[in-house]
Parts: sequence; C-alpha cells; structure tokens
Amino acid sequence: MLLICAGLLVALALPDLFLDKHTYFYSYEALPGFFALLGLVAIGALAGLAWVIRTLLRRGEDYYD
Repeated sequence: MLLICAGLLVALALPDLFLDKHTYFYSYEALPGFFALLGLVAIGALAGLAWVIRTLLRRGEDYYD
C-alpha cells in the first residue's frame, strides 16, 4: 500500500516539473513542488496545534472514578 501511495505521489508530482506556471503574487510559487511543500508545512502545523490542545484539555485516567 505504501508503494502504491508513493507511486501515485510521483505520478502526480512529475508533471509539475514540466508545466509553465504563471504566478500572480510571488515568484516562489513557480518553484516545482511549492504547493506540496506548503501543504506539508500546514499539516505539520495543524498536528502540532492538535498536540498542544490535547495536552491542555486532557483529563486524568481516573477522572470518571
């Protein structure tokens, strides 16, 4: 399953190397894989935020006893 996902990732990212991108705001948007990296950073930030919220809201093991 991991090899299938990795192959799908490569198959979807490969055309990004050959497409001509027209950027409107910033020049670094034209870098290959920019939006994939942006998504990876965003998911990491969300996971870190979820970990912080979990530690703040967690109850003890004997909370319902």
